[in-house]
Amino acid sequence: ADGMTCKEAIAQAARLGKILAADLEGLSAPVHTSYMDAFCIGLGPGKGLTWAQKWGIDFVITGKLGWRIKKYIWDAASLQK
Repeated sequence: ADGMTCKEAIAQAARLGKILAADLEGLSAPVHTSYMDAFCIGLGPGKGLTWAQKWGIDFVITGKLGWRIKKYIWDAASLQK
């Protein structure tokens, strides 16, 4: 199951559309893939926290680099159509 945040909502809507289209055409639904667990949080001007989990390891990046990662992710998501 995916989490209940806006980053999953876009993917869930796209997947639901593919499932409905496949159902109408009599085909099997696409296989579900989930996102890597990650959160990016702004902590003020130029400060942030990025947390990600991969291979069972927690990665935590704070400070200016955490903020830059958060800004990059935010900007990339804003350009998605």
